[in-house]
Amino acid sequence: MFSGCLAYTVSYFTSLSEAVSPLSPAIAAFAMGLFANVLASFYNHRSAVEPILGGVQLLVPGSLGLKTVLSFITSSGTSSGSFLYNIFATSLGVSVGLFLSGMCIFPNRRKRVGLMTF
Repeated sequence: MFSGCLAYTVSYFTSLSEAVSPLSPAIAAFAMGLFANVLASFYNHRSAVEPILGGVQLLVPGSLGLKTVLSFITSSGTSSGSFLYNIFATSLGVSVGLFLSGMCIFPNRRKRVGLMTF
């Protein structure tokens, strides 16, 4: 729950700025991923996936998809392309933010990490 509130707060304040507005999903996902990875590194029995899933549900609004479908139905397709671009940019920003947060702080503190090598 705290990761979702953190992601929404960061996304809200970064979207207020015109210069950083396109990067607000990536910055919010990065902050949320850092929080979840730090939380998972201090509590060895918890996974970082649980706080991340709660935060992603608040970070990616479902109304974005609804607006895209409505724009496909009602308009000629010029505004629907912009909504499709917004969905693609949001999903790419969330993916990049979570990847970079995983690169900065690895969620497990154990020295022996089982890698799947075949």
